[in-house]
Amino acid sequence: MKRLLFVVLACCAFFTACSDDDSGNFLAKDETPDLGEDSSKGTKYIPPCADECAYGVLEDKRDGHSYRTVKIGDHVWMAEDLDYRTSEKMWYEGYGDCVENIYGDCVHHGLYYTWIEAIDSAGTYDKYGIKCGYNDECELPEPHQGICPEGWHLPSYDEFDELYYAMGEKYGAMQATGFPSWTNATDAYGFSALPAGYISAVDGDLDGLGTNLGYWTSSITDGRVESWYVHSTSFGHTIDNRYLGYMVRCIQD
Repeated sequence: MKRLLFVVLACCAFFTACSDDDSGNFLAKDETPDLGEDSSKGTKYIPPCADECAYGVLEDKRDGHSYRTVKIGDHVWMAEDLDYRTSEKMWYEGYGDCVENIYGDCVHHGLYYTWIEAIDSAGTYDKYGIKCGYNDECELPEPHQGICPEGWHLPSYDEFDELYYAMGEKYGAMQATGFPSWTNATDAYGFSALPAGYISAVDGDLDGLGTNLGYWTSSITDGRVESWYVHSTSFGHTIDNRYLGYMVRCIQD
């Protein structure tokens, strides 16, 4: 699938630490689609499901944790962040697991993963991620399970790309409602992204809580990994440091 062409924005509009090489080229786009027609990507726009979203339940047999899922077009996504511990000692510990909404409730989000954890470089579930350490050049198959439950996989760049266009290129359609900084949130498809922030690879600080978050993909370009971000006013793609702490959403095989 041909890559998105985005308008280049200043790095600081999303992640404050990018000047310290936390991330690469942050990009964003927000256009109104021609409803009912194919987008320039060839991805069909899907009308919002409103109160009729096709929800389901995924039970992770590894730890018994259950996740809400939602069907968007032809794909079934996790409608919650992955919360699976890859080891007794995670890379990023002690950063909290919730973000406060406008009602004063602390809404639970998933764990922060490095990309190395997300793609299962330990080879716990398959062999393909073993040679994808911090400085290793590698290619991953698509789909690639990573740390997702059996029958699910870490989304590729193209799968997030397709999701974005299916939602009519509307970042608010992906955002969960009820958070102060996400004033355009509609959660129109039940994806329910949460503004969990991210962990800086430079100083290990939790940044952007309540404002943004990043999602890992399984895709690699020129040795750097590709990710997607959700900001208060945009949704887009970037090339990132493998040691950032991002969220994981899995997609069904």
